[in-house]
Amino acid sequence: MSAAEKLYVICGHGAGDPGASGGGYNEAERVRTLASEMARQGGSKVSVLDTSKNWYKSGLVNAALKASVGRNPVIELHMDAADGDGPAKGAHVAIRAGFSPDAWDTALADFLASYFPGRADKITQRSNLANLNRAASHGINYRLAEVGMIDDKVDRDKFNANVPAVAAEILAAFGIGGAPAEPAPPSPPQTPQKGEAVYNFKTVKKGSKGDHVSLFQSAYNERFGGSLAVDKSAGPATHEAIGDAQSRLGIKKDFSCGPDTWSHLLGT
Repeated sequence: MSAAEKLYVICGHGAGDPGASGGGYNEAERVRTLASEMARQGGSKVSVLDTSKNWYKSGLVNAALKASVGRNPVIELHMDAADGDGPAKGAHVAIRAGFSPDAWDTALADFLASYFPGRADKITQRSNLANLNRAASHGINYRLAEVGMIDDKVDRDKFNANVPAVAAEILAAFGIGGAPAEPAPPSPPQTPQKGEAVYNFKTVKKGSKGDHVSLFQSAYNERFGGSLAVDKSAGPATHEAIGDAQSRLGIKKDFSCGPDTWSHLLGT
């Protein structure tokens, strides 16, 4: 399999459309977090296209996109939801009906199906997805990846805990970034109690900003029925929520969500 000269990434939904949801998370935010990590790891070999746009509703998979990407591959990122219909879990790749999967499609689908198992078909051929049809009409090398089911807790928790590893494996499917990374987080400075999962996220405290803050806000809302705004900014309400979570979890109340608090909050 030849390596892609450059990989172009489109994030599904956005521009007011959150996409599928589950466990306090929405699809648009999660795939943008994944795309950001892919760009960080891939450097100049990865181009994340305008994340403020909804590429489906705006019809941006067009001749202008073809002129920008040339013969390079494009991946559109999504997370699926069962919503009472279809598979309850798992990941897969969708390509245009009538097309044969290329080596990149096959490598990507092999990873996704093994990492997020549950689908009967790891590659599906679709004739009813607008962006696949648009890409085909303009000769764009295009595939859509459903990176797990956001409304399945196992898929969702595995995705959230291993975004860097998922990003590395997707890049590796396109020959970018060398060997796939093993999804094993480094050991945190504190050891969780027996039976708890280990999570190694940035510390969240008053004044923190970023995706790790959104992760705490969403996890707090899901675990304790809270109503925090998921806005990537740790203001007074998030500060108080950290202390409240620590009190409820029976751990040291220092209003700082570090490794021990993450482990208790997200652990099984």
